[in-house]
Amino acid sequence: MSRGASRERQTYLTTREHSLIKMLGDCACEFAQIATGELVGDQHEFTDKIHQLQHTVMAQAASRAYPDRYRLLGESPVKGEDE
Repeated sequence: MSRGASRERQTYLTTREHSLIKMLGDCACEFAQIATGELVGDQHEFTDKIHQLQHTVMAQAASRAYPDRYRLLGESPVKGEDE
């Protein structure tokens, strides 16, 4: 494997990240099954929060692909070009 291919592969989501995103999706589906009597707005509020969590997990890949622009969770903020 070439060095460039190795770097490219590192930018993808990890197996654990994929698994977490799927578990969060499963959680949303489960909630929809048990909350059939809830107001539609309440269901949307719940799924919106799930989507926010999924996006946070997916942002890890962007952080690995562009470490000079985005930070991994738990790391210090990255100084932007305009700071």
